[in-house]
Amino acid sequence: MVNSHADPMSGGLPPATPSVTPDLHARALAATVVPMGLFESRDAVLTAVWVNEAFERAVGYGLEGAHEREPAIRAELERDPVRAMQLAEALLAGRPFTPTFTLGRADGSRFVCQVHLSPVPSDDARDTPRYWVAAFQDMTEQLSHDAEQAALVEAERRERRSLGLIAQVSDLLMDVDDPHALREIAMVLRHAVVGWAGFFLNDRGLRAADGIDGGPGRGHRGDAFRTATRGPRPDAPDVGTTHAAAPTRG
Repeated sequence: MVNSHADPMSGGLPPATPSVTPDLHARALAATVVPMGLFESRDAVLTAVWVNEAFERAVGYGLEGAHEREPAIRAELERDPVRAMQLAEALLAGRPFTPTFTLGRADGSRFVCQVHLSPVPSDDARDTPRYWVAAFQDMTEQLSHDAEQAALVEAERRERRSLGLIAQVSDLLMDVDDPHALREIAMVLRHAVVGWAGFFLNDRGLRAADGIDGGPGRGHRGDAFRTATRGPRPDAPDVGTTHAAAPTRG
C-alpha cells in the first residue's frame, strides 16, 4: 500500500516527529561506535571541527590531536596529485567521496583508513557545502585478509606448477630411448624454474650430458649417459668380467 501523502523527498519514510530534535541527532551521532568527525571545507581544504568518542578511542586523541596531524595528511595529498585533484573536485561539486589515507595513532603506529565523506546540505541548495561528515573505516583487517588470500592463491599456483613440472620430467625420464632426454628436461626447467639449466657428468672431468643410454653392455658408471663431446669409454669393462687384485704376502 502506497502512502500518497508521503513526502517524495523522504524516500517513503514517515515525517520526523517533534521528539526527534537536532540535539537528539547530535547525541546519536556522538554515541555511535563508528569513528566519525565533522569537517569544514575552505578552498577545498578540510579542517576538523568535531570528532566523536569512537574516533578518540580508535586513534587515541581528540580534536586537538587531529589538528596536529592535518599537515601530514595534506603532505600525503601533495605526493599524490591525482587523488588530491579528485578530492578537490568532489568537495567543489558537493558529492560524496571515499579517499584512502594513512593515519597515525597516538602510540606512533600508522594504519590505512578509508574516509567516507558526505556533504552536509546547506540552507541554500545552490551553495557549495561547507561542512562534511566523515566516517572512518580501519582497513588493517581487510588488507591483512587480502594479503593472506593472495599468499594462499600464490602458494596454490606454485604447487600446481610444481606438480606439472614433476609430471613433465617423469614423462621425459620414462623415454629412455630418447638420446636428448636430459637436454629436454633442462629446457623444461629453463622455461619454468630457472634462467639456465643443464646436466653434467663428473667422470674424470666435467662433461655435458644430453641423454640416458639405456642400451645393454653399460658397466661403467659414466656410460649410462650420452654426452655431447664423446661416446662410451673404450676402456669400459665387458659385462660379466670381474677384475680383482690378488692378495700379497708381506
